[in-house]
Amino acid sequence: MQHEVEAPVLRVVMTIILAITLAGCASSVPRSPESVLVAPGVELELPPPSALKHRVEAAQLVTARYEGTSSVFEGRLSVAPDRLFLVCTDGLGRRAMTIAWDGARLEVERAPWLPEVLPPENVLADIMLLFWPEEGIRRGLRGADIRVTPTSRSIRQGTTEVISITHDADPWAGVATLVNHARRYDIKVQSQMVPR
Repeated sequence: MQHEVEAPVLRVVMTIILAITLAGCASSVPRSPESVLVAPGVELELPPPSALKHRVEAAQLVTARYEGTSSVFEGRLSVAPDRLFLVCTDGLGRRAMTIAWDGARLEVERAPWLPEVLPPENVLADIMLLFWPEEGIRRGLRGADIRVTPTSRSIRQGTTEVISITHDADPWAGVATLVNHARRYDIKVQSQMVPR
């Protein structure tokens, strides 16, 4: 997965993308790292890694857009029953953030240049909304419900769709897209399984 992104532009755009995940959070702070505000009035209790029900080693190319501005960065996701490990890098291959989650404790390392506004639990929540099985997401949702088809998911507050997700038949070997209507951003993730 190759792409050309100027580092200063990437940092500015990542700052915007990361900041939007906080939009609306100031008035409602999550109870703990395990409970994440994914939209105004909608929380997700992060499922444990074991809820994925299989091991994953995936390389991901992420394109994030917010109000006409887009950014591309790379991620490496590793999931085993007892732990999740995510590494995000910028366009120059520099490590931006490392997230480790064992179902009880969230550990984060961030690069000094990464904005402090980034809530790592929201990064994790978006990944889980995209890829985790329906039952794990449904069990953890508060303030909304989820509707699922073979290639889509819809997070709804009553009749209002706050987050929509579409994906290929196998999102781990294709494209998955999350649109957060409430916070006005979208993320497209191209995934490729990596042999162990």
